Amino acid sequence: MSVALVLPSYGDEIKICAAYKKKDNTYSHGYKLTAEIKTGAQILPLIKDGYEPYVNQDSKYLHISWKKGGHTFIDLKGDTVPKQGLISEDEKGKEWVVKSGWYKCN
Repeated sequence: MSVALVLPSYGDEIKICAAYKKKDNTYSHGYKLTAEIKTGAQILPLIKDGYEPYVNQDSKYLHISWKKGGHTFIDLKGDTVPKQGLISEDEKGKEWVVKSGWYKCN
């Protein structure tokens, strides 16, 4: 029996659990979010406030659109979000812990 890994296509929404690092070096509670995987070239037109130098056009990012407005772009450091989690930074240098799915997201 073979097992195939199915990666989401660009623009497909995926479920993620994300927590950001606070100023006191602890992490926020986990947020149940949906995000899209995009390349740096795709997100550059959406970035404002001078953060463009922190985005590599060829890298892949999680694009989170917030209900209250605004965006967050987290560097995937690969092609997909691992189930066990990933520690990475957004376009502003804020650290996040992100894992795929909403299971045990608190």
